[in-house]
Amino acid sequence: MTELVEYILLSEFVEEILEKIESGKTVENVDITEEFYNENDEKVILKFSTKTVSNEKLYRQREWLNEEYIEKGRSMQSIADEFDITPMAVFKWLKKHGLDTRPPGRFANL
Repeated sequence: MTELVEYILLSEFVEEILEKIESGKTVENVDITEEFYNENDEKVILKFSTKTVSNEKLYRQREWLNEEYIEKGRSMQSIADEFDITPMAVFKWLKKHGLDTRPPGRFANL
């Protein structure tokens, strides 16, 4: 029972953090403490915390670029607009991580 409750609380915590990051918010020092009693009436305290987390420079991460540009087919312009950078900066990070780029143009990913 304790493991299930711990998993649910942790997944809710992670979900909340991810939602904030995906919406462009910076998450700073979030601490959550949950107390409950297990099946043996023993008090259980679960603590979850995080340091500052931000989506500020996700475009520099290989995994994120792979998912957004390669798998989802987003354009360099679309990614650049999200982070207020130039498409050339996105191109630079794609090349740095060895990710293949598409030819420029509206129908390049068809």
